[in-house]
Amino acid sequence: MTSISEINLTFCEGADEMRYVVPKQDGNGFFFSNDIKPKPDEGSWLRSIKYKDENAFLFVLDIDTKKFDRNVFLAARGLHDTIKNYLHVVPILKASGSKGVQLIFKLKFDENVEEHTALKNMRDLAYTLYKITTPEVRKRIRFDATPGIDCAMYTKKRMVRSFCKHLGSNMFSVPYKYEDDFKTVKKRMNLDVPLIMFDTFPEVQYNDEYVIYEYTTSTNNIGVLLEELPDLDPDNKKVAADNKIYQRMPAIFKRVVDCDHVDHGLKWPLITYMHIWERMQPKEIAEWLWQYSGWKDLSNVKLTMYHINWTCNWVDGLEWWKQEKSIRYIFPLPDSFLEPMLQERAAKLGWSILYQELRYTLTRYLSMLGLELSEASRTAQ
Repeated sequence: MTSISEINLTFCEGADEMRYVVPKQDGNGFFFSNDIKPKPDEGSWLRSIKYKDENAFLFVLDIDTKKFDRNVFLAARGLHDTIKNYLHVVPILKASGSKGVQLIFKLKFDENVEEHTALKNMRDLAYTLYKITTPEVRKRIRFDATPGIDCAMYTKKRMVRSFCKHLGSNMFSVPYKYEDDFKTVKKRMNLDVPLIMFDTFPEVQYNDEYVIYEYTTSTNNIGVLLEELPDLDPDNKKVAADNKIYQRMPAIFKRVVDCDHVDHGLKWPLITYMHIWERMQPKEIAEWLWQYSGWKDLSNVKLTMYHINWTCNWVDGLEWWKQEKSIRYIFPLPDSFLEPMLQERAAKLGWSILYQELRYTLTRYLSMLGLELSEASRTAQ
């Protein structure tokens, strides 16, 4: 059976520095020590994120919150998917033993990269992962705020608690499985279920291309939000005005296309619309946006294609058409987009014809996916 002493030693291998939190013998509090090592089931071990004999660090996405709840649990799961899809590595999931969750892997740098540069690169990589994750995750947590990802992790001499007891909560900092539900993770922190095996950190070689967004304290609110979208100006003819796809767009999406800077939470509904209603593939969507949108942040081809590919794959994999709801409510768009879009079309066509149009849209979309028409007719009633 796996012991906490065993996985704790593995967690701490290669650390540049160690520190310990030792309970006092009288049971009243604890103290820090560089020399006295408590048993990991009685006290805390802290290791530096920096490695001693190689230019490498533990990359830690530290989700800090006021209490461990389903919100932070689901946010961690979403970030796990983002890391796996973007960096092609499966991070270690670690319950902090108190309020938060950490996602960890080993990040290796070239020998000539100095520590301050590596720390900045890690902070920017963390911000990139936050920016490209799903809107659902970014609704649950923030960046460099609480609840959210703690940027203090990317500072010199930073340490992280290993697999051991958390003396502040009397629970345990332990690894958990992606498949674990919320209740199971809480049981793991109390050692009410067997520990899972941990033998090494997955490794990633740092590449400058991984960093798409650089973080400064002023970068969190660049994009226009829904309530800030400007109204359409009929006297100001846009580049896309003569394009048939643009002409068919509901006004809510035209307003998104026309903006200079748009929050990601407004981009993915537009991509979803173009994929379903126009049956456009990721490359076609990207080329259309480069040609016709007013967005000024499309210069990074890799980022643009990543977002569009991810969104289209998400839409196709969701099987949203199988919901037992009126066809009016099944399309995977936020209500803030779907409702004004449907109201606009209904005012022009009438609700009866609009429902026929929605069924036709669904049938064409499913045909694009290669699904049988019998499935389409069954779900479109």
